Amino acid sequence: MLVKLPELAGYALQTHPHFYARNASLAAFPVVAGYFAWRRELTRWRIAVLAGAFVLSGLVINLLPFKAGGDTQRLAALHLPIALWLIVGAAYASGRWSDGTRRMDFIRFSGELFIYYVLMALGGGVLTMFTMGIFVSIGANAEPFVQGWLLPCGAAGAVVVASWLVEAKQSVIENMAPVLSRLFTRSSPRCW
Repeated sequence: MLVKLPELAGYALQTHPHFYARNASLAAFPVVAGYFAWRRELTRWRIAVLAGAFVLSGLVINLLPFKAGGDTQRLAALHLPIALWLIVGAAYASGRWSDGTRRMDFIRFSGELFIYYVLMALGGGVLTMFTMGIFVSIGANAEPFVQGWLLPCGAAGAVVVASWLVEAKQSVIENMAPVLSRLFTRSSPRCW
């Protein structure tokens, strides 16, 4: 929903690509932070601080007078996701950011999220190509739907779903990171 909300104000993806490049992380990261705030049962004060940080970030990135296509605009668009991810980290750590264990848990979470996200993006890309091929074979044009709905909503939704998957798999013994580290380190079995 957050991905399509700017279209109500007249900011379509095709006509305002710079707006979407600046605000892409504001479509998914607040939802992930809200999930952690709910899951960790954060106090109302901490939830208000998190929400205020997201609102302030959105105001700064959209109200500063950037030169269209300028370097400052690109730098802001590149650094905003990093800053917002730290806010998600604060929600993940549930106010115990100074605890080294919670920070390391967040780094592990971020790595596993990246792995799940890439796997979901690759699978979604293959499925999208097959679907587009089917529509081309029957003479229908699915490009407007794919470009306007599937890709933007799927990219933001995959962040939320991958976050949930990583969080839900914490209780399972075999997580992705230990499996991959065993595959790519010297401790992997040599009987392949």
